[in-house]
Amino acid sequence: MKTDTLDSVRRKFLSFFESKGHTTMPSAPLVPENDQTLLFTGAGMNPFKEYYMGKTKPPFPRITTVQKCMRTVDIEKVGRTAAHHTFFEMLGNFTFGDYFKRETIAWAWEFLLKELKIPESKLIVSVYKDDQESYDIWLKEIMLPPEKIFKLGAKDNFWPSNAPLEGPNGPCGPCSEIFYDFGKEHGCGLPTCSIECDCNRFVEIWNLVFTQFDRQEDGSLNPLPQKNIDTGMGLERLAAVMQNVISNFEIDIFKPIIKETALLLKVEYDSDQEEGARIKRIADHARALVFTSSEGLLPSNEGRGYVVRRILRRAARDGRTLGMKEPFIYKLVPTVISVMKEGYPDLVDKENHITRIIKSEESKFLETVEQGMALLDEIINKLLPQNIKLFPGDEAFKLYDTYGFPMDLTESILRERGFKLDLQGYENAMKNQRTRSRASSQIAQKIFAETPISEVKSFLKETKFVGYEVTESPVKIVAILSGGKLVPDAAKGTEVSLITEKTPFYGESGGQAGDTGIIKSDTVEISVTDTQHIEDYIIHIGKVKKGTVKAGEVLTAVVNSARRKSIARNHTATHILQNALRTIAGEHIEQSGSLVEPERLRFDFAHFNPLSPDELKLIEDRVNDKIMEGLSVNTRLLTLDEAKKQGALAFFGDKYGENVRMVEVSGLSKELCGGTHVSNTGEIGMFKIISEASIASGTRRIEAVTGTGAIKLFREEEQVLKDITGLLETVPSKAIAKTKTMLAEIKTLRQETSKYCQQNNQELAKEFLARAQDVKGVKIVAEILPDKTVDDMRLMSDSLMNNPSPVIAFIGTEANKRATIILAISPKLAEKGLDAVGIIKEVAVTIGGSGGGRKDFAQAGGKEPGKLKDARDQFLKIIQTKL
Repeated sequence: MKTDTLDSVRRKFLSFFESKGHTTMPSAPLVPENDQTLLFTGAGMNPFKEYYMGKTKPPFPRITTVQKCMRTVDIEKVGRTAAHHTFFEMLGNFTFGDYFKRETIAWAWEFLLKELKIPESKLIVSVYKDDQESYDIWLKEIMLPPEKIFKLGAKDNFWPSNAPLEGPNGPCGPCSEIFYDFGKEHGCGLPTCSIECDCNRFVEIWNLVFTQFDRQEDGSLNPLPQKNIDTGMGLERLAAVMQNVISNFEIDIFKPIIKETALLLKVEYDSDQEEGARIKRIADHARALVFTSSEGLLPSNEGRGYVVRRILRRAARDGRTLGMKEPFIYKLVPTVISVMKEGYPDLVDKENHITRIIKSEESKFLETVEQGMALLDEIINKLLPQNIKLFPGDEAFKLYDTYGFPMDLTESILRERGFKLDLQGYENAMKNQRTRSRASSQIAQKIFAETPISEVKSFLKETKFVGYEVTESPVKIVAILSGGKLVPDAAKGTEVSLITEKTPFYGESGGQAGDTGIIKSDTVEISVTDTQHIEDYIIHIGKVKKGTVKAGEVLTAVVNSARRKSIARNHTATHILQNALRTIAGEHIEQSGSLVEPERLRFDFAHFNPLSPDELKLIEDRVNDKIMEGLSVNTRLLTLDEAKKQGALAFFGDKYGENVRMVEVSGLSKELCGGTHVSNTGEIGMFKIISEASIASGTRRIEAVTGTGAIKLFREEEQVLKDITGLLETVPSKAIAKTKTMLAEIKTLRQETSKYCQQNNQELAKEFLARAQDVKGVKIVAEILPDKTVDDMRLMSDSLMNNPSPVIAFIGTEANKRATIILAISPKLAEKGLDAVGIIKEVAVTIGGSGGGRKDFAQAGGKEPGKLKDARDQFLKIIQTKL
């Protein structure tokens, strides 16, 4: 059977079904579009649910895909079994009323036997026990012997599983599965071993689903007017078959990720050891994180984002268990992208963004994990002497609430230590915390939700905003909210939320940050730290700094005008930026969100490709050109229809009333906007883009600074340049040339150092031979050296093996609190039966590790470097015995 790479299997599958009249469609996103019933796309058919249910007409009668999928139901098994993954690829061919069982079975068989050259003797199939039609096709048309066709029940061979008895109602049907036989040597050895056995001998590679029934409420199966086909075949599993390996983690795409993971962790990879299981899990999770991040799915505490956070934290914890105390998962991103880029070339352009997402989240987790782990160990150590195996739920919640430990991570650690978690106690603690949060929160929305709205509405219809015209105005205090209640007054030190009849303070809305400032009189002063716009009211959030504020009194509201001006500069800049984007990147650009703060602006827009450096330069130049032109910025109130007729833009789902406010940058743009702006573009000063990246599938984000923010950025960069040139002892104009010269010198020095090390290693090898023991004509070298690299030790062993007399060499070293041993045996001795692998495995136990290699060369690593001398003594005893 020919060995194929995963990429070649993917190509062959699509090409084959294209030859059968199928249209290849791109993978749907991992986050299902317009389907709130799924967290992630978990099967190839998920994007086509509407077609199966007859709600939508498919674009093509025959479709084939390689679908990105994500499943976390069996996350505990990832790394511990041969085929469980979080992220995986699903091959599939689909039709909606075009062809049915005969073609599906025949094409599946043709692809496996003729295209992939899998021997027929290695394949076995199953059918639903009552599906005689499929059985006959396999028996009479494919000519498969009856002993190779298994009839199974609805649990195994019906979709959804057991649907005839348990539902759900709706489209369903029997399925036929194709299995690959890895051979008796991989089975349980029982004479009854078959596809129904749980051993590793038989693996399901393809599921052919024949959706032909519509299950009714009474359990009856009515024939569908349109019979559909849905097949699914795990690409990683098929690649394992094609590469003749039992585990998916041994296929070509996982080997580099696993190798890089082991190198980063400085751990010897042994797939059968606990360290190996953790490394495999890290490799799987790193791949999943690359794909979720590429679609802009960010770690969070709810929904899909929580699943992503959970995956990352499990991988980070595995790394920590293996000795890694700093972020490392992000360093796997280039390797993952390298092995996956043929199928998903868009990953290449997103590498930096993906890396930033993963590194940021990993860093946040590791900041608190040390404290959390210490607390967890402390509690466990207190419980152990008491023989208590139920971990208190309130303590588990404290880990979550204070240290960011998700419950599943705590549970996983507890399982490893032989404990169970008091889930009810955890839930009670969570409930109590939510109650406390509601009682004490000063967030305006929550306060307002807990205040009888009708009580406020009975004496105030709305707050009138006068901040377009002024930044200082007398205001009447209509309502004071404190502690979730309406109060008549509030004294010094009290945190309050104030509602006034009118205000110059802009309440956060439309992406623009709320104003800050003070509300005061001669005897009273309230520091306003935030302003929110809730329903028809503007809420001033702050703290009484002087005197006592009373409902009904008139005070003076003063906005921080310098801050407001910075916000206005950034807000007007977003309008100019949108125009520049539409001019340079395309008219399809639509704003999908924004954040306008005094320090910076953030602009999200619909666009499917990263902007090139040249495009970003053109965009930045155009914005600055329009700033320097000093264009007037005008606002007008008019009806929505009038604004639309004048070409005003309105984006990202904003709701508008009959009358709207249109902001026009003269001759450049017209947008519906309620924010505050400069009156002339020249007031912006300058504009500088600081980043552009993907935040979701089809959505990009630009972050930029203007005015004083841009000046600050330039000065910081100027200072960095001065610092660098100072270190280089040169001037800015010559910095690049000086850097190149120094790099060349460093390269030369490294080469000379390497040459010296090589010569030194050869000299050491000669010294080792000079003092080596001679046992029956064999030179026995047994040396322990400080802080040597594996490469150094290999060079020494190579020199020793060049000796004309037979040599057996043991070289050990301690570096980074780990022990490493290399064992080399002259080829002639290895041919006579001496086995370096067998010896190294015995010796490695002494240093708390494991090893492997070839008969003439083996390597081991361990966690107990202090026992290197014991390992050397053991080696000498073993050699004495064997010689």
